[in-house]
Amino acid sequence: MTRTGHGRPGPYGRVGHNPGGRHPVDVAVEQLAPVQGLNRRIREADSRLTAALGDQRLLWLHLEELLTNRSTLREQAHFDLGYEHGFAAGRVDALRSLAGAGAPAEGVPANEQKVATRAFSDRCRDLAIQTGLPGNLIVAAMLEVAWALAAGLPEEDESPNPHNRRNEE
Repeated sequence: MTRTGHGRPGPYGRVGHNPGGRHPVDVAVEQLAPVQGLNRRIREADSRLTAALGDQRLLWLHLEELLTNRSTLREQAHFDLGYEHGFAAGRVDALRSLAGAGAPAEGVPANEQKVATRAFSDRCRDLAIQTGLPGNLIVAAMLEVAWALAAGLPEEDESPNPHNRRNEE
């Protein structure tokens, strides 16, 4: 699956495996006990259905091929998006541990501010990943927002400025 729009494979396609062979992630998932039992039941139901269809079984086989293709694309998309979310969450956790706690806003308990800040940060991260845009455009959009907010916020030691401009010396 291509997430970048530039023909490069997503994380699922980058996992090293023998082209034409079974993907290591698929092999690992199929070894899970609940999946093994479900796969057995699906094979049994498929055999009963194709036997019942008789001469019309080609219709089912064609539909089954389409369903399999859709399932494969969805699995790859789930893997890629899960990888991106997990990778971004890991980076955020690492940055948070390095950054420590900032000064709480006046009148807001530090713990409440920390929880609200984390929730907001997590939401921004999730929305950025879900857009499907290339990373450089996501960063550009986030920088635009940060710049617009920073340009409109007075510094703590500034007196109120009705025109929202920086005080000139």
